[in-house]
Order: sequence, then C-alpha cells, then structure tokens
Amino acid sequence: QDKNSQNLGVDLRTVTHIIELVQESLSKGDLDVSNQKHLTGRKPKYSAQALKAQLALVPVKKRKTMRDSAHALNISKTTFCRYTNEKNYFKSCSIVTRPKLSVTHREHRVQFVRNEITENGQYKMQFNKIHIDEKWLIEMQDKERVYLADGEELPHNVARHKSHYNKAMFLAAVARPWKTKRASAAAATATTALGECNFVGGSDDSNSWFFDGKIGIYSLVELTPAKRNSCLRPAGTMVSSAVSMNRAVYKQFIFDKLLPDIASKCPWQMRKETIWIQHDNAPPHRIDEEELKNRCDELGVDCRFYYQPAQSPDLNICDLSFFPAIQSLFHKIDTERTLAAIVPAVIAAFEVYDPNNLNRAFLSLMMNFNMVLEHDGSNLYKFPHMAKSKLERLGVLPVTLKAWMEEVETRVNDDDDSLKDSNNSMSNDGGIGFDENHDDGWLLQNGDNNAVDGMDELVDCFLRELDLSDNNTPQEDWEAIRNEETGEESENYDMVEL
Repeated sequence: QDKNSQNLGVDLRTVTHIIELVQESLSKGDLDVSNQKHLTGRKPKYSAQALKAQLALVPVKKRKTMRDSAHALNISKTTFCRYTNEKNYFKSCSIVTRPKLSVTHREHRVQFVRNEITENGQYKMQFNKIHIDEKWLIEMQDKERVYLADGEELPHNVARHKSHYNKAMFLAAVARPWKTKRASAAAATATTALGECNFVGGSDDSNSWFFDGKIGIYSLVELTPAKRNSCLRPAGTMVSSAVSMNRAVYKQFIFDKLLPDIASKCPWQMRKETIWIQHDNAPPHRIDEEELKNRCDELGVDCRFYYQPAQSPDLNICDLSFFPAIQSLFHKIDTERTLAAIVPAVIAAFEVYDPNNLNRAFLSLMMNFNMVLEHDGSNLYKFPHMAKSKLERLGVLPVTLKAWMEEVETRVNDDDDSLKDSNNSMSNDGGIGFDENHDDGWLLQNGDNNAVDGMDELVDCFLRELDLSDNNTPQEDWEAIRNEETGEESENYDMVEL
C-alpha cells in the first residue's frame, strides 16, 4: 500500500480507505467505491418546469424587469437573478418593432426572392447590383455603454433637448466587393454530400480586394448664410444646415454624384453589363427612364433602377448591415458636436469600413431570402447565423447559397412557365428553375442553434472534400465563378495587371 500511495501521489490513508470500501462493497455483491453524497441537503422549493410554466402565463408587459418577473412568480429578486444567471431557467430578450406587412406585401416579398433564384437552384451572386438608401445619422445616442476602470470618473453627455441633437441625412451606395486574382487563387469547386458549392479563399488583407464595393456616401448638407446675429456668429456667416429629401434633390444626387461614381469606381467588367440599382419605393424615388438613359449614355454605363418590396428593410444591404456599422464607427470617432463635424466623421467611418464585412453582408441577405421563403413572406423570423467569419478564415466562404427548394416548390403551381415569364425585368441570369433533385442548401440553416452547433462538423466535411493543395487547378478569377451561373464564356481577365 505504501508503494501504491507513492505511485499515485496520494496519502497512505486514502489508499487504505479505498481498499476498505472495495472489500465492503464486494461483500455486498456490488462494487461501488464512490464516497460522493447524493441527494443531500434541503430539497429545492421550486422546480424548473413549474417556474417556466408559471412565467409563460404572465403577460409580457408585466415581466419587463427582473423585479416585475420575480413579483409575478412570487419569489425574491435574488432568487430570480440566480435562476437566470446560474441555472439558465430564464433569459433576457429584446423585442424589436418590425414593419407591419399585409397579405400583398408578403406576396411581393416571396415573388422578389423567387426572382433572385437561378435555374441551378442558387441565388444570384449580386455582383452587378448596387443597393442605395438614405439614413439620418445623429451626433450622439441617448444612452451609451462604456467600461471604466476602478475609480475612473464617468463621462457626462449634456444637451439642451433631444430635438437639439445635430443630425444629417446621408445617401449611401454599396455593391458586392470583388477579390483579385491573387486572392481568388484558393477558389475551388467541391462536390460534397450537401451539393456543389463555390468557395472563395478568405483573406483579411484589404489590398486583396480589386473592388471594395463602396461606391460612395453623400451628405445632404448645404452651406447657407446665417439670417440673424447670435452669440456664436454674426449674421451672414456661412453655416451648415440639413437638407430634406425630395424628388428634385434625389434626382440631383443620382445624376450628378451616384452615376458618375459608378462610371469611375466600378470595374469595367461590371460596367460592360447592365448594373441594377435597388432602392425603396419612397415617393421621392421616381426616376424618369428617358432622362436616366440619356445620362447613362453620356457616362458610358447601363444603369437601371428597380424597387425592393414595400416594408422590407431586411432585403436591402444598407438597412440590413451597412448603416448600423457606419453608425457604430461614426460614434467611435472623437469629433466636435457640430453639424459641420458630422460629415467628415461619417466619411472617415465609410473609408475604414471593412470590405470583408460588406461581402459577408450579402451572404446574410441570401440567408434572409431563405427565411422569407420559409415564413411565407413574413418578417417575424430570427436572423440566422452561419459563422461566416470562421468559414472565411478557413478559406471556404461560399460565393452564393442554395435556395431552400422545398419552400419554393410548395408555392409553385402547375404552370411553372408562367412564373418564369413574370415581370422580372431585372433578371439577366435566366428564369427561375425548380428541380426536385436539389438539396436543401449547403448549410443547415434552421434559424436556431443547430446551425451554429453543427458548424464544426460541417466545416470538417468541407475540408475533407476540398483539396486546396498546390497541385489543384483553381478557378482563374471571379469570371469563372460567374460563368458557372450564367453559362456564358468570356475572356480570362488578369485583374492583377489591370
């Protein structure tokens, strides 16, 4: 026993005690040397099932705080806090007010998503589309969360009234970024159990982007002379003032700023095709087609506008991801709290915005397409996640996603040809195809935790099937990827030499 205790690194009395327990348990016919006490102490007063069922019966408006919820359950606030943080009986959620949709709105949303599906069951890659929208950006927030060191004084924000916050409206235009040939050298096509998927090698190097997708952001601010004297400046001093959006202002920004920037910033491979510009159907957004055609002819581009479904900010990149990111970056810049200082700060935030985030936003848009199909056009769904950053680091981030074909097939009548010939004036990639042999999609996008929990196994499956060694012949560049979608052949463009 002494030798055993030395080998095990424990006291001799411990080894002796275990041997005695073994002998005693063998005499009873059951080998059990456990000395752990089970089911000891005071029995729990409340069961998890009973508390959850009781809280579900309480109206939502009466359980907005821990104190209200604990009072509804007739328990103390400390007990409710312990059940929430330690035992995870309850969780805190945010209720977001979303646009109200009618039956017509939902039908338009489903039809809009159907028009984005190609004949091979995948979504269009969005390389020839530009999303534009306006947003008010305010100099400060009502409430901000910061982390302070022990003893550090809390900063204070003061204002005369919320209506005195300086704010400016900005019009932004973004497209999907393109990678260079060097960055796409890891691109490959793999056939897995989940179907054929196109991959683009993930790269965090900002120089690898041949086109960063940021067309421009334009402020609706003008300089006007002050009408009266004040303690800040005499009358006649040029001051900044916000401009309201109307049809004339919108037309001026489109014709004088957006279209010239498209002609100068977009790659010529993109300009040789029709560029589709998506915006919402607000009353000022009315563009005369004849004037638009004449202006595009002057600039040497072919741009056409189309409307997104009404009440659908989740189908526009600007509202979905871009503007929230710009707002967050803008508030991190330390500037003066004046209207004149807002514009350069927002432009600086626009310049430092990562194109990788913009590229991932288009994949989020495609996942929203699937959720719209699953929920019959409703917007009451949880935004899905697919660990895009992880896939990008592994170099297996897909260019496009497969549509949930089962959801589409349930809404298709017997006359599929009539659906293909619908008023899809923006479709350049062919009609909509429905194939019973298509898979669900390349990822288990259930909108719940299963999509995240199964990510490691899914990535391992991709890496086993995908051989990224030097002996492989990768796709030359993004043109090869687009040719698989359109079925067209084109010249091999060497973007590095452009």
